[in-house]
Amino acid sequence: MNIRRAALFVLGVLCPFAAEAQNLRFLELFALTTNRAAALAELVPGTDEFFFYHALHAQNQRRPDEVRKILDDWVRARKGSEPAVAREIRHRQALLDYERDPKATLEYLQRELNLRFDHTRRVSERRPDLPTRLDPTLISGARFLETALKGKADLSSVSDAGLYQIARLPLNPQQRRDLLRRLHRPDVPNLVNLIADDLATADSPPFGQLPIHQKLTLEQLDELLRLRPQLRNEQAFVSQYLSRLAPDPETDLEIDTAKREAYLERLWGYARGLDPVHNSLKANILYHRLTHDLQVGRPNRERFIEYLKLPRDVPYLPQPVRESVARPQYLARLDASFPELPMPPVRNEEPVVRHYLLWLLRDAPNFDEFRPWVRDDFLRRIFAETKIVHGIGDPQQWASLISPEEYRAIKERVDLDFAPDNPPVFLPDEPVRLKVFVKNVPTLIVKIYEINTLNYYRDTGRPLNLAINLDGLAPSFPEKKFEFREPKDLRVERTFEFPELKGRGVWVIDFIGEGRSSRAFVQKGRLEVLQDISAAGHVFRVLDEARRPVRDAHAWLDGRDIDRKSVV
Repeated sequence: MNIRRAALFVLGVLCPFAAEAQNLRFLELFALTTNRAAALAELVPGTDEFFFYHALHAQNQRRPDEVRKILDDWVRARKGSEPAVAREIRHRQALLDYERDPKATLEYLQRELNLRFDHTRRVSERRPDLPTRLDPTLISGARFLETALKGKADLSSVSDAGLYQIARLPLNPQQRRDLLRRLHRPDVPNLVNLIADDLATADSPPFGQLPIHQKLTLEQLDELLRLRPQLRNEQAFVSQYLSRLAPDPETDLEIDTAKREAYLERLWGYARGLDPVHNSLKANILYHRLTHDLQVGRPNRERFIEYLKLPRDVPYLPQPVRESVARPQYLARLDASFPELPMPPVRNEEPVVRHYLLWLLRDAPNFDEFRPWVRDDFLRRIFAETKIVHGIGDPQQWASLISPEEYRAIKERVDLDFAPDNPPVFLPDEPVRLKVFVKNVPTLIVKIYEINTLNYYRDTGRPLNLAINLDGLAPSFPEKKFEFREPKDLRVERTFEFPELKGRGVWVIDFIGEGRSSRAFVQKGRLEVLQDISAAGHVFRVLDEARRPVRDAHAWLDGRDIDRKSVV
């Protein structure tokens, strides 16, 4: 009898009585009750189950003499035959007796397993030159990898786990390509060099075709660019590089102006060195940077001129500039979208361009500086407009630059325009101030409507926006009336304060004057909802502007109220 048979024997001893032949109710009762004697009383005397569970109970109570008596009664009841389950009890008892009488237990095992200890060692002719130890290098990982690669054109003999160990080994081009095809993580030594060498081969697929190309870190992309500078302008490489420049997922670029500016700086730092074929991308990034500068109240002259120098497909681009573009694709398309950027297409740049020109030409003696990049007729109208609406110089001097109809339209135009540096969202404790450009509005009426967001969502199922219907609603506060003494045809920036808007909430502020209405959508505070799926189901976590948990949050989802226990 060998060791394997002994192990099987011990395993059999530890197996329970055949559960499938038992009443499940009794098994649960016997296992869980605190009064097993009462449970045993339910068994029918003389049955195998009766003897088995009585013997098992006696073993659990450490009463070996009682166990032996039950076994003897069991055998007599079976007229001298011993069932298999009775042998299980006997085997268990032999093992339990080991601490008390180890010799008897060992003799029992030797007898039951038919163990013999009369084996003798086989001695052959001894040779003094036989090795006495195994050379570790023969079974090392390096030796196994060397054997797997030897004489093989690919890596079919290497498992995925072994791929990360062969990156520093000398590989032929086919093995290197096979390695790169199978890699799924960038934490591989020498990976950038492997990719660079592979891209240098004649039959190499372009960058971006292999999955590992899309997993490289920003540092690895920089290193690859150093080894292969020609990758800088390949579209697949540009897309991967731009996606690595994105801020962390928890950053709200609409609110966090510092991180938004840093992100735009990173984007432009890379994009400005690209070839003209990427002018659409450059225009998109630079346009959103110009918009950001306006929103934070820091318009930048040099950056605006840099934007104007990009050839863009706009009506006011001078014809000589359009004709100087070497290829049609070098002309920036403002409707181009870039999935790797969290910014929409530009589509219409004219409002931003006009805003910068009105600002830069206000005190300028002429518009010659911008002639190389903007058509004269467009510049002339804006130059005359900024002088007229700000009351600079002789109006007749500027009227000569435009037609009488254009001059009359500028003088009579009604402006109620919000300044671009008004914040998109106010903090709950932040005072609300709005800047508005006012022209030809001697009397201005301001009405404030507080919006019940829960009722609005519940009734419409849509997010709040400026298209909300205010008809029939009464203002939440007494309306305000402003009288202005300056010449009404001058465009003046005015600041309006609203101290009555306190705490969290959403308000629509309606500015009304001279038959025109401009609305401001004011939101104080901003909540973010994170969803988690736990064993209890969906759990929603609500964070405030500082990403602190909101403990008393309440949720309305799909037309029903969510239990507060699910919102933490």
